[in-house]
Amino acid sequence: MICDKVTYGGQTILTIYHLGLDKDVPKRIIEKTEKIGRYSLKFIETFVEDKEIEKIKDWIRKDEGIIPPGKSFNPYGDSACAHVIHYCYLNKPSNIFKLQNNLFSLKLSVDEYISISEFVEKYMGIDIKTNPMFCGDIFVCKCYERNYSCNKENNIVFKNIPANSTIIVHFKKGKLIVSSIKTDILGFQEELNIKTECIWDNHDVEIYHNGELVYYQNDLYYMRHVFLNTKIKEPAQIIKLSKIGTEYVIEKDSKGEVTQIGEPIEEYTQILSESSATINKQIQAENPDDKIFFIKPGELDKATKLIGEAFQAAKDEMWLFDSYFTDKNGMSSILDWLRIIANYPSKEKHIVFCCSNPERALDINELICEIEKDSILKEMIRLKGDIGIHFYQAKSPIHDRFVLFKSGDTYGGINIGTSINSLERNHYCISKLSNSAAKIILCELKDWLHNGNIIDDKEV
Repeated sequence: MICDKVTYGGQTILTIYHLGLDKDVPKRIIEKTEKIGRYSLKFIETFVEDKEIEKIKDWIRKDEGIIPPGKSFNPYGDSACAHVIHYCYLNKPSNIFKLQNNLFSLKLSVDEYISISEFVEKYMGIDIKTNPMFCGDIFVCKCYERNYSCNKENNIVFKNIPANSTIIVHFKKGKLIVSSIKTDILGFQEELNIKTECIWDNHDVEIYHNGELVYYQNDLYYMRHVFLNTKIKEPAQIIKLSKIGTEYVIEKDSKGEVTQIGEPIEEYTQILSESSATINKQIQAENPDDKIFFIKPGELDKATKLIGEAFQAAKDEMWLFDSYFTDKNGMSSILDWLRIIANYPSKEKHIVFCCSNPERALDINELICEIEKDSILKEMIRLKGDIGIHFYQAKSPIHDRFVLFKSGDTYGGINIGTSINSLERNHYCISKLSNSAAKIILCELKDWLHNGNIIDDKEV
């Protein structure tokens, strides 16, 4: 049989024995090594005698059963079931974990552990990132390959079925089981067709051999139609900068068409599917992923990317509320950001700032003078007539800084913990806002602005 093993600093992280695979694989030794943190991480594959399993001992628990294809601890991925005997150990690798108060915790950094888990998954197929207590354990696996498919008549076709087998197929429409068919195979059968008169779009399969379950897979769908999204991507726009970088790239929206190949979809199915996708998008807008990002000095690229994503999402209205946007200390950064904002495609672009100390900040007229002196913005005004930004000088400052946008009925944005002309110098957070939060904040700030809080406003 084949033995796969990963060690870290000489300590065994995971061991997998593969029963039966040595019949089809040429005898060889494979080694892969990678340095992570203080130690070397090593994968080695060798061939050992089956009786090696008899030496497994001192485990605290043994679990045995079938793992369906595609599960996180199935080493054979999507193509096969695995019969697994899992030997669990309480003695975990001491260069990865420490034990205090009857609880294991990581001894190394999370990033180092993630790197180790990615190495293990790459070479052994088992996910220890979400199953860290697998470390130090032993798995004995036997592979049962998937050997069936759907033909043009929507029959399920099984190949090379051994004697004394039982096959059960549950035909399903969505989550409903519409038909179940059980077939007993007494002698070896080269091919078996199983069909049903019911309309189905997925199925479950159970295969038994000598009365024991050896294969199981559920919710298996077949590709009956394909949608090809053909898109022509326009060249990205490159904006020259002077302070926050040498250049800034704005990706253009792709244009294209959708081509359907295969069986046509019923109109009502398409309506329901597209409606579900739209509603799920609205739900996601209320619960954005990765809501808070912590930015350290020197992480300007990270901050610029997040702010650029908010600008890119603004199709109808884009608002920047930054009371200290025109601070003279950040003049080069101000002009760079204006070059960037001017080139984004939002129909309306608004910037709200305050000049409470004229010695330290520009007022609206001084800002416009600086815009007209900037070579890039000056050329844009010459070619297009304007840069398409409406500036508001407010009477009083607000504390937080926001980029807010409206695209159709969707709102969004980010809360920035520092002015965008000082992103590279401070510790701060950038927080993504949900649809409802962004809508409330934007409406409140627009009401505040237009309720007698504008000293002057101009469009450039």
